[in-house]
Amino acid sequence: MKSAVQKVKTSLLNFHENEDGDAMQTVMIIAVAAMVVVAIIAVGNKLVTWGSGKVDDMTGTEIDTP
Repeated sequence: MKSAVQKVKTSLLNFHENEDGDAMQTVMIIAVAAMVVVAIIAVGNKLVTWGSGKVDDMTGTEIDTP
């Protein structure tokens, strides 16, 4: 009986060897790109919220210049 790692490895090898591999590969690339975009949006929203809070904290604060 194959282990889970061996099954995944075999599936990946078969995925690249079949005739429809190009179309499937394109779909997989788009799926991974979509996950990356969602992660960037999630982190980006937190950064914007944090940055706007810092700007609000600094608003009206005098900056000492030498």
